[in-house]
Amino acid sequence: MRRALYRPLGEGNAPTVDAISLRAGAIGDGWLPQTAGAMAFELQKAPSREGEQSGKQTRRLPYSRASFERVPHELGALYLRHQVNIEDAIVSSLEIPAEARAISVSLDRASVPMEEPIPRPPGRPRRNAPKITRVFHMAYCGTVTLHDGNGRALYSMRFGQMPGIDPLDVCNAMANVVYRLREKQPELRLQLLADGAHEMWNLLESSFPESLLGPRHLMVDFWHVLEKLSAAAEAIQGAESRAVVAGWRRLLERRKDAVTQILADLEPHWCDPVDGSVVKHGPIHEAITYLTNHAHRMNYAGARAKGLPIGSGTVEATCKSLIGVRMKRAGSRWKQDTGDHVIKLRALALSHQWDAAMSRFFATQRTAVRALAA
Repeated sequence: MRRALYRPLGEGNAPTVDAISLRAGAIGDGWLPQTAGAMAFELQKAPSREGEQSGKQTRRLPYSRASFERVPHELGALYLRHQVNIEDAIVSSLEIPAEARAISVSLDRASVPMEEPIPRPPGRPRRNAPKITRVFHMAYCGTVTLHDGNGRALYSMRFGQMPGIDPLDVCNAMANVVYRLREKQPELRLQLLADGAHEMWNLLESSFPESLLGPRHLMVDFWHVLEKLSAAAEAIQGAESRAVVAGWRRLLERRKDAVTQILADLEPHWCDPVDGSVVKHGPIHEAITYLTNHAHRMNYAGARAKGLPIGSGTVEATCKSLIGVRMKRAGSRWKQDTGDHVIKLRALALSHQWDAAMSRFFATQRTAVRALAA
């Protein structure tokens, strides 16, 4: 049967088109949205060769590896054009759990193997010389988590950003989520959580200004602090260090002035016992420097009293699940654009937003058409 020719509504001089593809919102060269979405879901989980095998075993997606490499990236590129509006709509419709009392925002980094060209050597290159190399660069991961009154996580949204892309993009995306959540429930307390890297804090503090989002609590990850203190205690006490660390941990959990007391314990050991000079290296120096730089972000007793979390484990787990599990497989290497497709789609799946996002995305691809006059 011959297919009728149509043009998009409102475009009287538009060329004739395939009406079925337009109405269905076909992806690429005619892939049905649900099929392309299922292929993209497989690709965010595993490489194309595994997607091909899984599709054939289940008899749901009996397509070639080449299709698994091409179609999901076509979908990913289209999705990124609408990402801001789609994810804003998802957050706006999100039902905040009744027991939610706080929001934590965390930021961290993880290495990603990137594909880079090898500069051409002087003279004539040898035959079959490699033209690309594998270099690790840092990607950014972030989380926005709702917590109950005891600091327990209720729901987390995950975010990721490939190396070479401005990390402010991922911070702005998280800030928009926080703004929407506090717009719906203004009494939610806001906490910023990260390790001691100054870059992370510069990004977080500039992206979540109190002038826009209201009061915020700043917290360095509790376990990073204990790691620094454990190394210092071992340098001081040797085999007896575990009891010392346990005492410091109790102080941090119970007293607002814990940092001042721990610094008083550490500072006598900062000097060389022979000449009394300050030792500017080693675990004791590192612990004192860490506590001094971040003392205003170490009120763990106050955080516990307010039911706020004190650890950034959620974002560290996200680095593993979002980046480590998928992006760092043996021999893998990524280009910036295709890697960003996978990270963004995987973040949706890990945030349990896949169905909602794809439903809204497919709606943006459908076009109303009408028949040409005879």
